[in-house]
Amino acid sequence: MNHDPAHARFTGCLCALIVGGLLCASPCIAQDSAGKFDPDPMLRRAHMLFDSGQMLESIALYEDIARMSADPDYTVYCYVRVADVLALFLDQRELALTYYDKVIREYPGNWNLANAYFNSAMLLFAEHRYEDATKRFQRYLELFPEARKTATARYMIERMQKETPGPAPVPGVDKTPMPEAEPMVRVLLITADSLQLEFPHSVVMHAASGRRDKLAPGTYRLRVLDGGVSMEGRGLGEEVSFDAGPHGFAHAGRSYAGEAVVSVQGGSMTLINRLPMEQYLEGVVPSEMPPSFAPAALRAQAVAARTFAWRIVTRTREAGKPYDLSAGMMDQAYLGMGVANVATQDAVRLTRGQVLLYHDAPAFTAFHAHSGGVLEDDAAVWSANMPYLKVADDERSEDYKSLDWEYRIAPSELARLLKRNGFSLSRVEGLRVDGRSTSGRIAEVAVTTNDGVLHIRGNSFRLLVGPARMRSLLCDVSRDEDGQFVFNGRGYGHGVGMSQWGAQAMAYAGKDYKDILSTYYPGTTLRALYN
Repeated sequence: MNHDPAHARFTGCLCALIVGGLLCASPCIAQDSAGKFDPDPMLRRAHMLFDSGQMLESIALYEDIARMSADPDYTVYCYVRVADVLALFLDQRELALTYYDKVIREYPGNWNLANAYFNSAMLLFAEHRYEDATKRFQRYLELFPEARKTATARYMIERMQKETPGPAPVPGVDKTPMPEAEPMVRVLLITADSLQLEFPHSVVMHAASGRRDKLAPGTYRLRVLDGGVSMEGRGLGEEVSFDAGPHGFAHAGRSYAGEAVVSVQGGSMTLINRLPMEQYLEGVVPSEMPPSFAPAALRAQAVAARTFAWRIVTRTREAGKPYDLSAGMMDQAYLGMGVANVATQDAVRLTRGQVLLYHDAPAFTAFHAHSGGVLEDDAAVWSANMPYLKVADDERSEDYKSLDWEYRIAPSELARLLKRNGFSLSRVEGLRVDGRSTSGRIAEVAVTTNDGVLHIRGNSFRLLVGPARMRSLLCDVSRDEDGQFVFNGRGYGHGVGMSQWGAQAMAYAGKDYKDILSTYYPGTTLRALYN
């Protein structure tokens, strides 16, 4: 366990700050007056990505908004969000400080700088840079005397005057406390005004109002009423949980193990599935990788999925967030009970508790379907730079299974998608590749419109068009005789981390799951967290 008080205070304060900032409205942001780009649609999407655990995708969108908006309020706000997520969730503290310093230096006097000053001061404190932290806290108090964290800033200054700095932590590495037992995972299944739960056996209900009942098997309808959960006309308070035992529960045609937790927040009702990590993985592995894949590939997928989940769980739990992960494709796909077979269950069971670590912190185990023959550097896709996620040849994926694809889109359809994402235009007139990464993937596209040229980062453009349509950025762009834009490429996914088809190729060649993991996440170590 990590008993460093600096780490504990940094994690608690900054984590609460990040989650509070992203789950609430943005009162310090005005409407973009430029008329060419409305940041709000992309900002909502970035918040949604963060909320569902897609940290890298969220900061990429925040940075895009910061670059494209003509309103400095949006720019500062989004760069600060990038820094917050880099510092807490991605262990990129030095990179986070460069973002904080950038907005403080380039946008003096902006009202969104309060968080930049306070958060960076907390980060400097966590890095044992007490003199710099003290100056940053003092500047925060001078510029924002009415801000809500002034009491905390004064306390931190007094504390640093009494303490002697200890040894600085390893740069860019945030050691994560090791669990003493198998952790529980909270998965968001749905947010709605009403929902229906089915229990095949009797269930124990615990309501926030203090009510505790044993319910008979059957179907129960819940809805929002007077700010709380109502079931069959009975008010149960803001939260109610159903302990269904080993039989679980069903919702929308799918069965789930563990507890069902229903709560009301902001006028909407959320359904959260709370269950042990290993049971969660039994619903993830067959959803992310074909169960027909070789045992070694499935085991590598189980370790990657477990590491990803554990990394998110540790940070969201410290933040007081109501759930850890979402069940949809924006996060690890989780389809509950009934999707596992013997092969995927064995993959989870035979790697129980095993995760990948980098400097005693959980690695960011990104994975994708098919690399197209070459892996991508994470820094070329997202605003992060993990030393174990770099460009590398991956001919095994292409040799084992070639995955070529083609996608066509009319200029009018592209214009519609751009307008839906906040861009102001009437028509799209042209499209060209405006830069490639070292791996050969599209780094930026230039879209010629009636109102000028839009420069959009490659991964953001792919997400805007739809990742199931534009399957990868390892592609060329042309135009056919009908005027449609034609994308011809290979591979599927962002290309960062483990190629699932490459894992299958290695397993077919006789390699075990440890070989697969060390190939796709070089420099990481495999460790069992619990038995």
